[in-house]
Amino acid sequence: MRTLMRHAMREGKLSVYPFEHIVTQSEPSRKDLLTLEEVERIVDLEIDEESPAAEARRWLLFAYYAGRLAFPT
Repeated sequence: MRTLMRHAMREGKLSVYPFEHIVTQSEPSRKDLLTLEEVERIVDLEIDEESPAAEARRWLLFAYYAGRLAFPT
């Protein structure tokens, strides 16, 4: 939203930044890695190959095998 508002200001569509006094806080996220055994369990899941869950599994495994997700080995 901020990016959109700043873009509108640069384009001259807004004269005042509406979020000037709003401060957001964020905390560092905690990332838990899957173990190799957990990945193998995902591979072995018996699910309907036409389901959205199967599609999600295919993408997760593609990312894993392509090296784009950091899983311990």
